[in-house]
Amino acid sequence: MEQQELNIEKSNIKAYNDGDKSHEVFITILISFFLTCGTYAFFDQVLNFQIQLINFLSLIFSFFSLFCLSIIFVKAGESGWKVFIPFYNIIILLKIVEKPAWWTFLFLIPIVNVVFLIWVVNLLSLRFGKDEGFTFGLIILPFIFYPILAYGDAKYNKN
Repeated sequence: MEQQELNIEKSNIKAYNDGDKSHEVFITILISFFLTCGTYAFFDQVLNFQIQLINFLSLIFSFFSLFCLSIIFVKAGESGWKVFIPFYNIIILLKIVEKPAWWTFLFLIPIVNVVFLIWVVNLLSLRFGKDEGFTFGLIILPFIFYPILAYGDAKYNKN
């Protein structure tokens, strides 16, 4: 009886191993699927955290730049709270650089707004006695150069 059971097990093993690799392929695909899902879930959590961190840091830098711009407004003889009101802050900024208020509408036109923003930032930089290199810094690294303009010894020149 024992010999018969041993022969049956050998025949099952032989039938199982006779070139039929479909079960191995299936198991490999199944393992790959679960690893992929696990990896995706892990990286989804990591990327989600990184995106939230980047958004939070962007918000902090934006408020810090706005706060520094409010100090610049005060240096130019305007009230600092005006920087926090949308569109009105652009009108006041244009007043500081002595440009007409209708230029505010130019900030609503795509591509034109970028050109005029660079122009206005350059005029602001020139009003405080800085050069075009400082303007480049104000545009590329505002969270560094706006505090320099706000807390530095730069004086507002109306002419």
